[in-house]
Amino acid sequence: TDLHLDAAANGAISNKGKVLAAVSLDIDNQTRNPQTPDIGCDEFVLANTASWVGKVSTDWTLPDNWEANTVPNSTTDVTIDGGYSFLPTISTTQAVRNLTLLSPGTPPVLTVTGTLQVYGDMSYTGLAKISASNGTLEMAGTSAQTIPAGIFQNNRLLNLVVSNSSLAGLTLGGTLDIYRSVTFTPSGNKLN
Repeated sequence: TDLHLDAAANGAISNKGKVLAAVSLDIDNQTRNPQTPDIGCDEFVLANTASWVGKVSTDWTLPDNWEANTVPNSTTDVTIDGGYSFLPTISTTQAVRNLTLLSPGTPPVLTVTGTLQVYGDMSYTGLAKISASNGTLEMAGTSAQTIPAGIFQNNRLLNLVVSNSSLAGLTLGGTLDIYRSVTFTPSGNKLN
């Protein structure tokens, strides 16, 4: 009998299971979400989504740190919840479609010392912040994008790269101290 769940048909039960401390891996030896596991013995990820679980380190590129071992890319909607032993660090160039930071328990702080490329939206709740005073943010969407006010720790960012190709461009939602450079790529249209 196949105990795997079809992510497309079972989205309603995704992340609705009971936390069992003794069960950290699913039937395929993939990392289970320790705060909001899936119901059943198969940890599945909805298409184009990834959730940080910080199982073994702060390394963004390590599959064991992601629910169901899915490392995100430019077509992935990423969620980072607080309360994990290890919170993520980006030290290379990493892309996401949408980035959501949530702060139940310990507030997440995504640390960026490399480059974070965002192709969609960014959002956060509560005390969730991105630490990027030594990192680069590249906003690379094809429709209007906004950097939310207060999403960066102490409103600090080392570099901003505007690659947004829409006529509406990129909007700063509030104060942002950029310490080194603001760069426009050939596709970057407008900074509001």
